[in-house]
Amino acid sequence: MVTLRIPPHPKARFHVRAKALDRLQWIETALREDTRLTGEEYCDHWDVSQPTMSHDLNRFVGLVVAFGGSARRTQGWVVDVEWPKEGVVGTIDTIEWQRMRHSGSVVHVTGQNFLHEKQSVRDAVSRAILARTVIRAGYASTTSGFRNIRISPHTIVRAAGRHHVRAFDHDVNSYRDFDLARVDDVGALEREFFIGPDQDAEWNTIVDVRIQVRADLDADRRRAIALNLGIADPDREVFLTCRQCLVFHELLAIGIRRAEFETCFAFCVKNPSIPKLQL
Repeated sequence: MVTLRIPPHPKARFHVRAKALDRLQWIETALREDTRLTGEEYCDHWDVSQPTMSHDLNRFVGLVVAFGGSARRTQGWVVDVEWPKEGVVGTIDTIEWQRMRHSGSVVHVTGQNFLHEKQSVRDAVSRAILARTVIRAGYASTTSGFRNIRISPHTIVRAAGRHHVRAFDHDVNSYRDFDLARVDDVGALEREFFIGPDQDAEWNTIVDVRIQVRADLDADRRRAIALNLGIADPDREVFLTCRQCLVFHELLAIGIRRAEFETCFAFCVKNPSIPKLQL
């Protein structure tokens, strides 16, 4: 059983099961959105009985009162709510609430992952990391074509829905990222000396990246770029902390496409040992 304490409060402690907490958040969201639900709707959505619904409503009123607010029960709902300053159990995200109430009005596009790595490749790389074993494999690079590689893999990174492996490349004598979807025909090289992450400077260096919309763009474009990043003020700086070798993955994760790295944004890495981030 999963239990959650909700919410932190100096005068009251409550332990609520995770599923019950979801239902209580549903009630609070409905009340704050001024949505009057019927008992039938509630029971159908959560697949619960009328007594369970009644128990949930009574419990919610009790929480409101315990946290310094007031509310009262009617036969089928909660009315006359005066909210406590600290809230009650929290609300559901507005888009998720829309999906719950009108499922056809929100569509989630998952994407077709045509290039997912083979399970055998993932298993072989994972075993090599745990056993600290060098592996040989075929790798299809988008820039240099196909080549055979000898690598010491030390970490699998999941970024933008894909798996990458951070590894020491014995053929070029440096650490690199490899997309597992492009790796094939993996085999162990037992006699090769494994090189782990200790010497991987870019992996072991944490950087603070300052991101700002370029000042030399026109005002309308600067505003559009800022809004696309989720900020209202184009002059506002956004800060990102991550491993140096994962900067590009982190930028993609927050919605900055590779084509925009130089055309739309100005970057600065705040780390004394790395004077400039090459983009």
